[in-house]
Formats: sequence, structure tokens, C-alpha cells
Amino acid sequence: MNCPRNHKKLLVYTFSGVTKFLVLLFIAYFLCLLQYPSFQYAFIIQAILETNPFYSDFVIAKTTMIARKEFKPQMKDYVNLFKLTYNQYLYSKIWYVHFVCWTLLILIITKNIIFI
Repeated sequence: MNCPRNHKKLLVYTFSGVTKFLVLLFIAYFLCLLQYPSFQYAFIIQAILETNPFYSDFVIAKTTMIARKEFKPQMKDYVNLFKLTYNQYLYSKIWYVHFVCWTLLILIITKNIIFI
């Protein structure tokens, strides 16, 4: 695996799933599809998966940005550098902030969904 060269293309690729989710959420909202529990559950589950602090698009983007800064052209193994950077990011201060926000999101969603 080579070091990603174009930062913009990497971010567009990484966040295309989140963008697709948000577009579908807005379409469902404007078509009044969110009144159906099955649509609500689907979007809730997807929101939880899209934002998880263990391996979401946000974590991949952040880890890749850090790894790109440390990558030198003479280094041959970008995969190991990415894994090392990921392990350093995991359980760091910023990761705990992400985890707390993710947990709060789940608590807020589940509190509101129980009464639907």
C-alpha cells in the first residue's frame, strides 16, 4: 500500500459514505419517511456505525492525516506506519473525547427511541 498522495481525493473518498448517509437522511426527512419506525431504526443504526470511535471514517481520516505527516519517501512500508499511528491514536485524549460524544449520541438516541 502506498502513501496516499492527494489529500483532497483521500478525504472525498473517506467521507463519501457519511455524505451519502446525510443526503439520504435529508431525503427521508423531506419525504416524511422518518415517521415509519423501520426508517428511524435504520438511520439510527447507521448514525451509530458512522460515528463509532473504533474504526469510522473520522478515525481513518484522522489517522491517515497523522501518518501522512510522518511518512518519508524513503520509507517503504506505509501500512505498518498507518497501524502504528492508529494504535497511538486509539485511547488518546482526542479518542476519549470522540468516545464520550459517541456514547452521549447513543444515550440520547436510545432515550428518545424508547418512547416512539
